[in-house]
Amino acid sequence: MRMIEEVRGKVGLGSTDPIHCVVEGERFVAKWQYCEQEHYSLINEFIGYEICKVLLVMLPEHEFVTISKQGLETNNTEFPFEVGNVFFASKYIEKTTLLTSGMQLKTVEHKEILKMMFIDILLCNKDRNKGNILLHKSKDTPNVIVYPIDYTHAFHIGCTWPGGYFKSVLNHPECMDDISQYLLDQQGYQIILSTLTFTEELIEHLCKEMKLLLQKIDLDDIFSKIPLELKKICKEDDFEDFKDFLRLRFASVDNIKEALVDLLCRPKIISLGEEG
Repeated sequence: MRMIEEVRGKVGLGSTDPIHCVVEGERFVAKWQYCEQEHYSLINEFIGYEICKVLLVMLPEHEFVTISKQGLETNNTEFPFEVGNVFFASKYIEKTTLLTSGMQLKTVEHKEILKMMFIDILLCNKDRNKGNILLHKSKDTPNVIVYPIDYTHAFHIGCTWPGGYFKSVLNHPECMDDISQYLLDQQGYQIILSTLTFTEELIEHLCKEMKLLLQKIDLDDIFSKIPLELKKICKEDDFEDFKDFLRLRFASVDNIKEALVDLLCRPKIISLGEEG
């Protein structure tokens, strides 16, 4: 793993206590294995990012890192980092803004917003707040680019999942069916659904594309990349249940498509998003 060589301070957002740091000359935002939400949040984030990468979602580069003695000397936060600690780090994106208004979505590609919705339903993400939707205007494209960051609270049950939590969800999969918990209940989507409209044709096209890409995901390979330092403090049974949970979600594309059509192509349901 590469090393954090400078800690620049807290980001100031979220229960996972993210920090600004420098990893071998590059700026990153990193989350510590002993944050309030523990090491499970790092694993969630990594799994979410890896799946999104295969599905061609716009996300910053990411990796697991540790911290050097030099990095410890620059630590001015209250967090007691130690050499050997593990962090999940995502590359800092320059000149981004948070989603606060529908006016910011004028030049965003509808497909990219729809893809974000699909991913959040697929991964049962309950944390698409405004702070987790970054907007970036590049000089290389006329469109605003959307970065749907943060998957620490994905996978329905949130940050922590020890002791058979995934098994309990697998035994009651109907708990994942209500998509309002992933869309209408989230602040970011309340802005989006009151601003943009989507066609059934676009939904069908995207879901067909996602189904093909999902077939390329190798869960065993993704889980094999989790650092041993994190693996050894988790139970293997929990990892296997996690994989089974994801396989179940990957098989639900047709149901997600129907749910998106119901939500986005029926005016009475869109109005619920506007009222939220």
